[in-house]
Amino acid sequence: MNAEKPPRVPAHPVLRLALWGWATGALFFFYAWILRVAPSVMIDELMRDFTVGAAAVGNLSAFYFYGYAGMQIPVGLLMDRFGPRRLMTVAALGCAAGCVVFALAPTLWALSLGRFLIGATAAFSLVGAMTVAGQWFPPARFALLSGFAMMLGMAGGVFGQAPLRLLVEALDWRQASLALAGGGLLLALAALATVRDGTRGTGGLRQVMQGLAAVGRNRQTWLIALAGLGTTGPLLGFAGLWGVPYLVLTQGLDRSSAAGITSMMFVGWGLGAPVFGWLSDRIGRRKPPFVAGLMLTALAMAGLAWAPGL
Repeated sequence: MNAEKPPRVPAHPVLRLALWGWATGALFFFYAWILRVAPSVMIDELMRDFTVGAAAVGNLSAFYFYGYAGMQIPVGLLMDRFGPRRLMTVAALGCAAGCVVFALAPTLWALSLGRFLIGATAAFSLVGAMTVAGQWFPPARFALLSGFAMMLGMAGGVFGQAPLRLLVEALDWRQASLALAGGGLLLALAALATVRDGTRGTGGLRQVMQGLAAVGRNRQTWLIALAGLGTTGPLLGFAGLWGVPYLVLTQGLDRSSAAGITSMMFVGWGLGAPVFGWLSDRIGRRKPPFVAGLMLTALAMAGLAWAPGL
């Protein structure tokens, strides 16, 4: 008599679910980068509709970073305490709400409020992906997964340049912003469906503050922060905002072509992130790839600064 075969059980279902959860966090970071650089392809329209100069648009973009930077430490504490699932779901909805506020804004202050809300809630994206990676994957894979998440983020930076500019030209900046809000709604549903919480922190406020103080006293924390300031600041300032109008003004390019050229900085960033992450995991050291990346970034920025005709 032939025995009936048992149903096939998928291998490593926990790992598969963890991969889905991490992928959702990485896609959230992709989305956050689109929102981060979006004003760079809307500058002319914003200046025209609100009768403001370039300085006002620069201040408008800064509101994203006010919210984003201000939430970095609270986001980490909240992730440790409550887990990524609910926080990423609510944060994606917050990004969508910020896009709606931005799209419907009647004044520059309302625009700034929308950008601030987007930045504050987008802060949960990369931290969420890294939290999932830290909770569900072995430490030896953390740098590689972080690198791939960064690669997706840079892909978002690329998408937020020339492709988004085409959308703005096909519709207008308000309709394009409403379309971006739809992406936040989809991500909220994806986070609710795929992200699972691992082990949560159980310490009280005193233990949390003690841990935070220990991090603040660590010299490595400040060195890494200064390195991030020195590299990310110039890259975001040029590629994320002023690169497009600069190339239009100095090289006579149309905005779509200028956006495409500027997006190459995000392509390089995105390709380099997983490579350096893999190399760091491969050799079991963090400092050599870190220093090499800083040196290469400095050389590239210097070459851009002194390139003929720029």
